[in-house]
Amino acid sequence: MPSTSTSAKKRTSTSTPTATPRRATTASRPTTVVKTTAAKKSAASAAATRARVAPISATAAAKPPAPTRLAGQVTTLNFSSREAVAAQLRTMQATPAEFGPAFRKLAKTDPARAGTLAVAFDDTLQTDDATRQHFDFVARTTPEERRLIIDAYRANGRARRVVQAVGLMPAAHGRALMRDFILDKKAKVDLGAADEAARWIADQGRTLRARRANLPGPNAPHDSAVVEWVEENIVDPLVQAVKSVVDAIVDAVGDIVSAIANVIRDVVNWTVDRVADLVKAVIAAGKAIGDLIAGAVRVGLNVVKQIIRGIEAVGKAIYDVLDAVVNFTIDAVKTVLEALRQIGRAILDLVRWLANKTLEVVKKFAKALLDLGKAVAEILAEAVKFGVALVRNMVRALVAVGQAVGRIIVAAVTNPGSLLDTVVSELRAMGRTFQSILNDTLAQGAQFLRRVAGAVARAAGSLAELATFIATAAVDAVRQVVAGVLEIGRTIGDLVIDLAKKGLAAVRKVVEAAFALGQSLAQVALGLANCVGDALKLGVQAIFDLGRTVAEFTLSTMQAGFDLAKKLLKAAVEVGKAVGQVLGAAIQQGFLVFRRTLHALLGALGPVGEVFDWLMTQAGELATLAWREAMDALQQMGRSINAALDWAKSKSEAVLRKVIEAANAAGALVSDLIDWAKKAGDKALSLVGELLVRAGHTVDYIMIWLEKDVLEGVRSIVKGMFEAGAAVADLMAWAVRKSFEVVRDVVAELLSLGVTLAQLVADTIRHPGSAMQNLVKALEAAGKSMKDIVEAAVVQPTEEAARRVFETLKALGKSAKEVLLGALEIGGSAIALALTLVLEWFPGSYRPLTDDERADAESVFGSSIDLAKVRVAVMSLPVDLVEWINGERPFTTMYLINFASWDEVDRPTLIHELTHVWQSVVEGPFYMVEAIHGQMTDGYNYGYTDGYDGDGAEDELVAAGGDFDSFNREQQAQIIEHYFVRRFWGPRQGEGTRDFGAWQPYADVVHA
Repeated sequence: MPSTSTSAKKRTSTSTPTATPRRATTASRPTTVVKTTAAKKSAASAAATRARVAPISATAAAKPPAPTRLAGQVTTLNFSSREAVAAQLRTMQATPAEFGPAFRKLAKTDPARAGTLAVAFDDTLQTDDATRQHFDFVARTTPEERRLIIDAYRANGRARRVVQAVGLMPAAHGRALMRDFILDKKAKVDLGAADEAARWIADQGRTLRARRANLPGPNAPHDSAVVEWVEENIVDPLVQAVKSVVDAIVDAVGDIVSAIANVIRDVVNWTVDRVADLVKAVIAAGKAIGDLIAGAVRVGLNVVKQIIRGIEAVGKAIYDVLDAVVNFTIDAVKTVLEALRQIGRAILDLVRWLANKTLEVVKKFAKALLDLGKAVAEILAEAVKFGVALVRNMVRALVAVGQAVGRIIVAAVTNPGSLLDTVVSELRAMGRTFQSILNDTLAQGAQFLRRVAGAVARAAGSLAELATFIATAAVDAVRQVVAGVLEIGRTIGDLVIDLAKKGLAAVRKVVEAAFALGQSLAQVALGLANCVGDALKLGVQAIFDLGRTVAEFTLSTMQAGFDLAKKLLKAAVEVGKAVGQVLGAAIQQGFLVFRRTLHALLGALGPVGEVFDWLMTQAGELATLAWREAMDALQQMGRSINAALDWAKSKSEAVLRKVIEAANAAGALVSDLIDWAKKAGDKALSLVGELLVRAGHTVDYIMIWLEKDVLEGVRSIVKGMFEAGAAVADLMAWAVRKSFEVVRDVVAELLSLGVTLAQLVADTIRHPGSAMQNLVKALEAAGKSMKDIVEAAVVQPTEEAARRVFETLKALGKSAKEVLLGALEIGGSAIALALTLVLEWFPGSYRPLTDDERADAESVFGSSIDLAKVRVAVMSLPVDLVEWINGERPFTTMYLINFASWDEVDRPTLIHELTHVWQSVVEGPFYMVEAIHGQMTDGYNYGYTDGYDGDGAEDELVAAGGDFDSFNREQQAQIIEHYFVRRFWGPRQGEGTRDFGAWQPYADVVHA
């Protein structure tokens, strides 16, 4: 800290390199000057303070030692330590003037001791003046001697003392001293020296912060004198010292930014308070925040973060930082912004700061924000908070730095409020056409066009540019534009007016978009209210081109006012819709609509007789409602409808269809229609049947009007009803109650129409009596084979349904063999079901197992089969028949075992067939299909050479590893039969007991 006098004062510390009060006093400013009245009042006190500081000695003051005294004794000093040398120098009361000759003398012979002498001498200095004098020699001596002294200070931990000395010296001397201190022999910055300089500067900053923070408040007595005293005697000298040091470093390094960059390089390891001390000192010395930040940028991001923290800690705001970097390069700005982000500052807050900046500044920071990953939407969202001016500047800036207009617009779309309108207006002010704005938006996605179109419509007033865009845009884009226009309260007509010059195709786009957006025809028609002339006609033509009918159009015009309805109907006629079409459409909507339409047409077109001519002559082209009115009139007059039907038939099927529909709708009798159709021919009869069904009449209701069962043309009316959706079941329900001939014709027609046999069977089974017999005979008459009929039966969902068909076949005299042969043609599960059902025709005699048979069966199957259910057939017709089909072999159907005769039921064969019973229990009836398949493919032999007991099959059985499913159903039965023979039935004559080990794993499968 600076002293209050230039006179000597006892040193308070010899180890701290930080400036002390006595050393902060400069040579150029006496510290006893008092500038204020209050300070003058304290002059006596200050003088008393100085008086208490005693001089070194009266003798020394009166008679300074000779400059060569120390040089003469220097070689005799005790150099055992720096402290010993300092003690001897104090005893000698050596002066700065003596140091130079003594140092030079010693440096010639012993440079190391010369360095020790320099540092020890510094330990004895008591005043800033003495320090200045001492280092004045150092600054003026040769570079070699100066570097020797500086190196000694470094070696003794006193490097910061050199920095302090620079702050006390005249500028020229300080620069010379600093160059040798901070630069190495290669003129490169010594980073250790730079760090010492930084720490010394921070020390001064700490003092400045403390002194300013502890100044008395404004109302304390004598405050002004104290404040000025502190400013004069402490703050100002310190500031001047820091300025001298910084200037000297700048001189040595070459420029302020490089100087600061080297000095602050290591602050990343400092506390924020320590960095704040450094910042405080540098700023107090007149250096700009921008210089500090620029230097930090040159070092790196982490140093920038520390410096910004220090700047904030001394009371500066983020905005001060931003102001300081305005003229930085874009990369430097990005570094600063990234540093702010990493230390937790809201970077987008700077948008507030940009509010009153020039466009060039906004551009630079916008570019930096974008490069740092900030979205355009984020930037604009912040900008809009601070007014239109900033939004406009930001839009210009974003465009200038290369942001696509479309992206800017999309960003605005995603923000609420009026941001989008402002952006669109500014883009327009920048020379962008609304059409280009829309195209740029479209490039980002058609979904953004809706709001942009609304903004354009608000900004432009006229929709001409929107119309130009629509003329060449795709369907999706047009839809979005139209939606945007409608959302702001404009109408379809507003667009159509401007699109009329572009032609019908452009107008059609707009009308189509309106429909796609859910607008009704009535809404679109109302939207055309402000259109006239060609614009109105194009709008109406577009409606029709897009598939809207005259009927729909006419009804919709009725929802408009009468004047608008006249305009719209007149336009419809002018674009080619005949008066008759319009009136016919109106009649379809009812009398009130027709009446109003007629009035509107007459009001729009004037009194025209062709309207009435049309009503008289164009009845055949009326829609359904008009025909109904005509039919109703005929009946009310007591006239037959046959004349109208004959006329319609002579025109076309379409006209006839309309007349029949209308006659039915008007309440004409079904019998009248059928009677007319019978005379008119098969085509008319088919058409009547179709239309009556479509009108909701049932098959029974229609057919009740038939005069007799055998009806010429029954196939025609059935065809019509079927094609109209009449159910096959209903048609069959009617037919089966009639004669065989009716059933035959109905079935033949239904088959020709693609109805399946299975469906006919299913729809007939529910009817009793001769219904099924008639169906089967009708199928035979239609050329269907036994296979076809059996197949239709077995695909029914229940066995009972199939049984009904089989019973019918039996009743019709079909043999079991015929039926089974038909089933065999089908194959698969049909065989099993057919066998089961055919056997029911011939209930043969069956017996249960004998006690011996049951005992043997239990030895093999245990309880896996309910042996009480097993029945063995006594010779019967079904058995003989099926044995003939099955190659003279016994067969099993579930629990029934069929043999050709009682005498041939040998025990091994019984065990074989019981294995099939077990299969039926495990697999169901499908086992029969698998057994038959086994007979036809792999056969019975599973590898044996002896069919009686299976000899020779051991290897095959062992190789299968007990996997029963490795063998087909017949082979499985053979395996169990041979197991029984080998283990229980006994050897053949002359043979011993046979081994059954290879068969046992398979026997275990069937045993329970």
